[in-house]
Amino acid sequence: MIPEYELKRCQQKIHQLLSEFPMPVSMYGGVKNTNHISNAVFHLNQFFFLTIDLKDFFKRISHHQVHKMFLNIGCSIGVAHTLTKLTTIYGGLPQGAPSSSVIANLRFRDTAIELEEYARVHGLRFSSFVDDQTFSSEKNFQELTAQILSILRKNGFLPCNNKIHYRRGFCEITGVYVKGNRLSVRHKMKNRAKQVPRLKKYVNFVESY
Repeated sequence: MIPEYELKRCQQKIHQLLSEFPMPVSMYGGVKNTNHISNAVFHLNQFFFLTIDLKDFFKRISHHQVHKMFLNIGCSIGVAHTLTKLTTIYGGLPQGAPSSSVIANLRFRDTAIELEEYARVHGLRFSSFVDDQTFSSEKNFQELTAQILSILRKNGFLPCNNKIHYRRGFCEITGVYVKGNRLSVRHKMKNRAKQVPRLKKYVNFVESY
């Protein structure tokens, strides 16, 4: 839902303020100096991949969870209540509002930290791009899938059953194909790739794939 003009201005300001809070290194979506291409680059030179899409990612973040998040970052009860009213509607987080992506990231932050630690212990790479979660490794780790899904569900996030994919050799990660030490990026994404010059050496530009 797109907010009215004045509400949108408030939400933009809230977004700016919340963007100053540090995020885990595994989080790429809506985080400064990252994009979907840098997210994919993190998984170069891996051979096994697990990708998970979270169902109704924004919708499932309730106003109670948003209120708790504001309290957790140091807001008083009154301020948390006001900010929650400004950023939620119908009891949930609206997709498309300027403040929603950073609030969703802050809600997911503890889960990302837990998944980072799980990945580190098991020798995996993990990255999060809003509702897209990616794990990769040089070695087969398919037997860990159930535990990874359990961690997500335990924290209140619902994996979409038909968008859980385990692949070997190559993988599409946030719209970019990863194979070995190269990426394949559609020409229409070329300008976005140029925003991160250090990534250009990894990128093949193709018309389609």
